[in-house]
Amino acid sequence: MALIDKNLSGTLKLIDSLLKMKIVKIKGIKFMENRDVSISKLSKNFTLKFDTQINEYEEVESYLYNNSLDYTFSHRNRSFIIPAKMSNITSYKESLVNDSNSLVEINLNSIYSSELNLDKNFFFRYIVPIDNKENFYDFDHCSIKINGKQNGELIKIAFENNKVHFYQFQHNKKYYLVTESLVKCSLKEIENLAHSALLTLGFFSGKFHLNETFIVASNRDNFNSPVGLYYKSLRESISGQYNIFTTNAYSVLIPISKKMKAKNAENRMMNIIEQKWKFRIQRIKEDVFSNMVNLYYQNESFSRAALLLLSNSKLGLELQSGAFCISFETICNSISKKYNSVGPKMIETLQWESLKKDLLAVFNNSKLTKEAKQFGINKINNLNQPTNKDKLTLPFKEVGYKLNLSEIKVINDRNLFLHGNLNVKDSENEIDKLFYTSIMLHRLCCTLILKMCAFDGHIINNIILYSPNTNVDTNEWGFKKI
Repeated sequence: MALIDKNLSGTLKLIDSLLKMKIVKIKGIKFMENRDVSISKLSKNFTLKFDTQINEYEEVESYLYNNSLDYTFSHRNRSFIIPAKMSNITSYKESLVNDSNSLVEINLNSIYSSELNLDKNFFFRYIVPIDNKENFYDFDHCSIKINGKQNGELIKIAFENNKVHFYQFQHNKKYYLVTESLVKCSLKEIENLAHSALLTLGFFSGKFHLNETFIVASNRDNFNSPVGLYYKSLRESISGQYNIFTTNAYSVLIPISKKMKAKNAENRMMNIIEQKWKFRIQRIKEDVFSNMVNLYYQNESFSRAALLLLSNSKLGLELQSGAFCISFETICNSISKKYNSVGPKMIETLQWESLKKDLLAVFNNSKLTKEAKQFGINKINNLNQPTNKDKLTLPFKEVGYKLNLSEIKVINDRNLFLHGNLNVKDSENEIDKLFYTSIMLHRLCCTLILKMCAFDGHIINNIILYSPNTNVDTNEWGFKKI
């Protein structure tokens, strides 16, 4: 497959010029003007530092509680805007000595080029710095050339009204993830597209990369002469505890074999991998990756549930199972809504209508207060509903996945958690049971999301991978076909 060529010279020059600034001039906030202000990059924002005089105390104090104005800073021939409420004083050393200065430090959480019209559509590159290279080899991908040299991997993502290249590259010994729009779009749209693409990668890799972003805008899709740059500080990246997919069978099956009591278990497992599993687990197909990005982009409920799957996995076990129940119910409700599906009612319709008539008559003919009557009538009208079990198993039928008895048992336990109880019997170890329930609920949630994206393949079976910590005997393998 031919390499895809990306010219990042103009993009990197724009970012580097912002990072290398040392001294800037401020305009728009009186006590910052007419002096040299130092600017430097922190881990996930920028900071301004400068000295103020004692007679500027009231102005500085006022800004502490009211930062509702935009202001600008300039460096050489370039100007940048700090949006209202996107900066705050983090240090102000007051002085009672008239002739002394006070050092002010201001953190900047958002900066953008003055030339950038935020209401206009552009081609965008949404660039997120990351600590370590991501494993794109679990996905169908292309290789890319950065400024003429092979330097990364790229996944193509298709949308109804846009096409996106999602790729990573290395620059100055650092790695970056890029969501690049191939069709002009708004700033809000590229932010949502990038959020969905990064969340999809996080679903598979176990880390949702955030922290900060450099958004580069261009009038042309080659980005030879970018219009401007928007820097944003984001929430911290989110890491999950349970991975759900890998093409590396060794990384799952060898750790399992090391916990087995059978003789030469590790060597025997190596042979099984070579003969059976080495080529059985296929990469995530391009259309599956695209489907998941679209699922998150078009449905906030799925996006929120996937985010919770990552963040919930590091909660204490007493909270983790209950939190996964919320993700599970969110996904189930979203699928039922999407397919307009309703579970079977407990009482056949004609029988229920006859019975409901008699029940309603009891309340209508009673001497209860008007409010009490209405309360009873509402309860009766909503009485013949599908059971929770039916509502929570129906989505699996919609996506074509057959639940086993162990999975159904965990689904039935969900009601206990949502009412503040645990599903642990007197004879069971609490930690083991809660851990087992958590990883089973995580698997069920991931299965629904994957099947919604037309995935057909093997996932990591964490029930087996963590079996020594759950005390559950099963004949399942370290990978599960869904």
